[in-house]
Formats: sequence, structure tokens, C-alpha cells
Amino acid sequence: MADAPVEFTRGGVGAPDTRGSALVARHAEARAAAAADAASAELAAAFPGVPRAVLAAAAAETGQSASAAAPLVAAFWEAHAADVRSVYASEGVPLAGGEVGAPRSASPSSSSSSGGRKRRRRKSSKSDKRERKKEKKDRSKRSRRRRSRSRERERSRDQSRERSPRATAADAYGKYGILRPDADADAKRSEFWAWAADVMKVDLEAAPTRTEQDLWRTFCEDYNTATLPHRKYYDLAKWAAEEAAAAAKKGGGAKDKIASAADDEAALRRARDAARADAAAARLKDAYNALKYSDAGKVESMRDQARLRAELASAHKTGDADKAAALTKRLAPDKKG
Repeated sequence: MADAPVEFTRGGVGAPDTRGSALVARHAEARAAAAADAASAELAAAFPGVPRAVLAAAAAETGQSASAAAPLVAAFWEAHAADVRSVYASEGVPLAGGEVGAPRSASPSSSSSSGGRKRRRRKSSKSDKRERKKEKKDRSKRSRRRRSRSRERERSRDQSRERSPRATAADAYGKYGILRPDADADAKRSEFWAWAADVMKVDLEAAPTRTEQDLWRTFCEDYNTATLPHRKYYDLAKWAAEEAAAAAKKGGGAKDKIASAADDEAALRRARDAARADAAAARLKDAYNALKYSDAGKVESMRDQARLRAELASAHKTGDADKAAALTKRLAPDKKG
């Protein structure tokens, strides 16, 4: 008696499902496995020292995309390489990429053709790592230098303003007026010199011109934003007058007289400093005017000599001996006596 044919059905209640998986589902599973194998192989070639479990997890996280998984693997390995090595060493498991876990499928034909690509990728990966490490080191150095300069500037500002009242909402831009760095150099000359000496500890009489220009721009910025460390640097004469009036109001006993005398001496010293600053500014201006206007004839004479020398060179090139001789005679220095 022949065996009864087997009917493949999902089965009823209490019966087994004998139909099996669909062809489309099996094809999808095969494609997913192939994509996982390809991603693992490419990542293993790029990161030969990283365990296959790490590579597989990164590939699965990015949908089996080796290019998207590579940054994840690099970041993970940079942060946790030491921990992973320690775990593998304690378990006695080799850490080399080929020994920790091989791909699920690797055809002989693809392995022979991909060997050269793997070696080139490893070499390129090492070179890229060296370049990234060097660039990261350079960025770190530049960042440290910038932070150091910033801290120095902040420390200087804090020291200069430690006795200054905190700025309030009323200390708006232009509260004391506006200074233009390129046009108002003489407007607050005394205040600028006093600020440079007291706050910045710079003697402008001996400082280079570039240093004075940089300090002047800083002074104008703090003046315009009402952030100078003391109100006297906005109007030195007004502040001195107020100080003298306050000292006069005190009057009375010996203590007040001593304080008044000290205030008078300080005011006199400031007045002398301001006068010295004004005198230095006047000397600079006179020297500039002398250079600009008094030597106009000398400058014109130098221009004429340059023109004659150019004509002499042209005469020599063209072979005009008569003109060359005449020009040589005109360029010869006058003999006196």
C-alpha cells in the first residue's frame, strides 16, 4: 500500500506548520547575509586589529554600510582600545582581526583578488591615521596658544578694573562721547597718556609708534563703551577739579589739612604728567610738519636727479654720446672753491 501524500499546510489547531519559509523571505535573508559579510570584510581590511564582534556591531548599527560604520569603529577604538585589549588578554583570546572571528562566507576567488586592495587600504589607513594625529596635535597647540593669550588679556583687564564699579545698564555705548581712533588723537591726549601709564604700565615717550597706536585703539574702544577702570580717564581736568573742590569742602582740622595737601600734591603731579604728555605730542607734531613741509625743495631736487639718471641710462643704451656727456656734466656735483 502506497504512502499517503503529504499535504503542506499551515496546520489547524494543534497541527504543525509544514509549509516552510517563502522563497522571497529566503532570498531576502541571503542578501542580508551577503551584505553583512561584505561590510565585515571591508571593515576588517580597514581595521585589521579590531575584533570582528566590534566590526559586526558597527555594520549592523549602520544597515551594513561599511562607509558609514568606519567612523563609528574609529571613534570606538580610539576611546576603548585599551579596555578591549585588557578583556581579550584576560580571556586568553588573540586580538588579531583574522583570529577573533572570520566572515561567514569568503570565496577563494574574491580572497585572492582582494588581497592587494586590503594591503593598500591598510597602508592608506595608517597614513591617514598619522595625518589625523598630526593635524589633531597641531590644532591642540594652536588652541592652547589662543587660550593662553585670551587668559592673559582677561587677566590684564581684570587687574585694571578691580577698583572700578561694575557696569550697569546705564553704561551704554557713547555715554561719555565717541572717540574716533583715526580722527580724535588730540581730543583726549592727556587722559590717554594717564591711562597708558597707570593701567597699562607703558611709558609712551619711549614706546614704539606701533605700540602707541595699538594702545590708542584699545583706549578708544573702552572709552566708547564706558568701560575704562576709572572716571578720571574720561575727563582728567574735570576729575581734578572735583577732587580739589571735595578737598576744599572738608576744611577744618589737621587731618583734613594733611589730606588736602596730599590731594594737592597728587593733582600737581597729574598736571605735570599731563603737561609732559602734551609737550611730547607737540614735539611729535612739529617733527612731522618739519619732515612734511620744510624739505620740499630737497625732495624736488632728488626727483630731478632721478629723472636725469634715467635719461642718462637711456642715452647710453641708444648710443647718444653727446646727450650722455651733457647729462653726466649736469649730474656732476658742484665744485666750490
